[in-house]
Amino acid sequence: MEVVCHGDFAPYNCVLRGSEVVGVIDFDTAHPGSRVWDVAYAAYRWVTLTRPDHVEALGSTAEQLVRVRLFCDAYGLDWEGRGRLADVAVERLVALVEHMRAQAAAGNAAFRGTWPPGTTGCTWRTSSTCGSTAGRSPGRCWSREARGCCGGRW
Repeated sequence: MEVVCHGDFAPYNCVLRGSEVVGVIDFDTAHPGSRVWDVAYAAYRWVTLTRPDHVEALGSTAEQLVRVRLFCDAYGLDWEGRGRLADVAVERLVALVEHMRAQAAAGNAAFRGTWPPGTTGCTWRTSSTCGSTAGRSPGRCWSREARGCCGGRW
């Protein structure tokens, strides 16, 4: 393992003064891991990596790619990490959903509202450009589109 990952480095876990991060909080999900694992999730949250038609989208895929390139530049992510970022972001989100689902099934009150008893979890609506992808995470379509725009390198 390369680093101790924060595990949830996102705007809601940062103290801001204006637009500058002056503090990081909530280390309950910290764990050993790879840089790209933590950077992929942070990019997902800070850049808002999602399909352009998603309710939380901030611009087109091309606009998101500009922001993710700036994010990777600011972090100093190497070319290998940049080449893996889209796929790792999807892996990271799938792992998060599996964790949340397992916690709900185990009766963890913090996760019960996410997956109430008797449900199997979410089915993510995906972009029509991805063909028949019922049940896949939105990141799969985003990462496919992103790789098409930039060759997987930011």
